[in-house]
Amino acid sequence: MGHNAEVEYAITSINGGGLDEATGTFAIDSHSGVVTTRLQLDRERTQVYTVVITATDQALPTNQRKSSSVTVVVRIQDDNDNYPQFSERTYSVTVPEDTAWSQSPIIATVKATDADEGHNAAIRYAIIGGNTQGQFSIDSQSGEVSLMKPLDYENTRSFRINIRAQDGGSPGKSNTTLLLVNVKDINDNTPRFYTSLFQEAVSENVPVGYSIVRVQAYDADEGQNAELTYSVSGRDWEGGSTNDLPITVDNQTGWIHTTRLLDRETHAKFQFQVLATDGGMPAKTATASVVITVQDVNDNDPVFSPKQYEAVVAEDDPPGTPVTSVTATDTDENPRLHYEITGGNVRGRFTLTTQNGRGLITIAQPLDYKQEKRFILTVRATDSGGRFDTATVYVNVSDANNFSPVFDNAPYTASVFEDAPVGSTVLIVAATDGDVGQNAQITYLLTSSIGENTDFVINAQTGAVTTTKALDRETQSGYLLTVTARDNGNPPLSDSTDVEI
Repeated sequence: MGHNAEVEYAITSINGGGLDEATGTFAIDSHSGVVTTRLQLDRERTQVYTVVITATDQALPTNQRKSSSVTVVVRIQDDNDNYPQFSERTYSVTVPEDTAWSQSPIIATVKATDADEGHNAAIRYAIIGGNTQGQFSIDSQSGEVSLMKPLDYENTRSFRINIRAQDGGSPGKSNTTLLLVNVKDINDNTPRFYTSLFQEAVSENVPVGYSIVRVQAYDADEGQNAELTYSVSGRDWEGGSTNDLPITVDNQTGWIHTTRLLDRETHAKFQFQVLATDGGMPAKTATASVVITVQDVNDNDPVFSPKQYEAVVAEDDPPGTPVTSVTATDTDENPRLHYEITGGNVRGRFTLTTQNGRGLITIAQPLDYKQEKRFILTVRATDSGGRFDTATVYVNVSDANNFSPVFDNAPYTASVFEDAPVGSTVLIVAATDGDVGQNAQITYLLTSSIGENTDFVINAQTGAVTTTKALDRETQSGYLLTVTARDNGNPPLSDSTDVEI
């Protein structure tokens, strides 16, 4: 009774700790024995508390007081007060663009933990952003991210995938992380030229090293896979192998330039292939055609062949008569040669006209054999650029058969004794011809105007008329002969006269 029956309660130990700890987390009403919390509990720090409570009477003196203790086990129930935590704030993974996607390969795994327990710690994963084309999926329980569609570095080089981890609490708590998917370029694109045919014209007199045209290609890959080098392919060009080609391509820039002097007259056009090769392993290539047309420069003189010509004209050929034609060639393109006489054209006897690439010499003024028997003409062929060559034309004038023979003392009369021996010369006729040469060479012919004459003969060269047999005046007392003088012209001219014997 009394003080001996009054009981006061006190916490004397928590989890084996001293009084300070015992009074730290929990409190007890000393009279009622009601235990209350003094601090915020955290199951994730301490899940179970062992609390020792002592009941003591209030007997006096105090050393007479009696007490008893009891152990109270306090188990802390979980509350969903923790958010899932990812192991990385940002995940990063590199995936080759040629990864086989049909089997949904796992490309990354994200991991989150929750300090709670039970449902509050059960985490489910989901993609909540960045997966606009549905290339990826995530296993809601394991966090494994799989590839669902093909990747193409040239279309999308990286993806920023937002992933959420949500626990099973009610209400649930969640957290997010970022998965960076970097697409690795694979040499899956072939180089492409901007055009399949590059054409350019260049003058033949450009210096060695002259840049003609630039061939360019592109590659949709990146880095080394897109680094292109250029070369002339091993295919033959028109006229020889690539080793003989006076043109090359810069392997880095694609500029095509000359390695030797060009000559249109040797090769007017070059057709070859260029090759673009990327830096991938293995490399991919593309080809394009190149056509280089060499433009002509007037770098060649006209050339006469032959350098000397011979011609013969008759002095009676009328003006306009062709004498001869001269021809020069020029290996340049479209030379448009002009021909002219530059020397030896005495009295302007000839003219030279250009016809169909040739020079035609014709008679311009009447010729006179007695004034000029030979002309030595100098002719020139000049191209449109002023380059020229000369040739010599020897024109020989032949005498025309202008004159007929003329007997000097026609008609002729002669006498002969009837006893003159056979072969006696009765007379000599003579004719002259105003021409010269063969045209003045005279041949004599003898005919009788009365019947057949067999009694006389005439020497064709001297004109001497002689007897061929014994004469008999009593049988025939006279003769009337016809003598003809004929020159050697073409056609021949002649004169005739009578000879009375």
